[in-house]
Amino acid sequence: CIFVNNNEKFRDKLAEDSIECQLHYKYNFAHTPVLTNVETQTYSFTNFFNQHSISIPANQWLTDSEVEEVANKIIKNITSEDLNL
Repeated sequence: CIFVNNNEKFRDKLAEDSIECQLHYKYNFAHTPVLTNVETQTYSFTNFFNQHSISIPANQWLTDSEVEEVANKIIKNITSEDLNL
């Protein structure tokens, strides 16, 4: 998982470059209808993950060259805006 300014925009840029990423922390379940009667707090870290986290390909089945390709395409696509959290 890495953090960028806008995870959806960054995911789309990587997809255009043939790197598939996931947004695993897309929902803040504290805001679901089932919890409307429960006194909830603000979950700032949850909101941060919703907006900024992106899961990049990383598993034991990737070859060294595939890991390098993912890293190089992240470096190619990341901007100073992405790092300004």
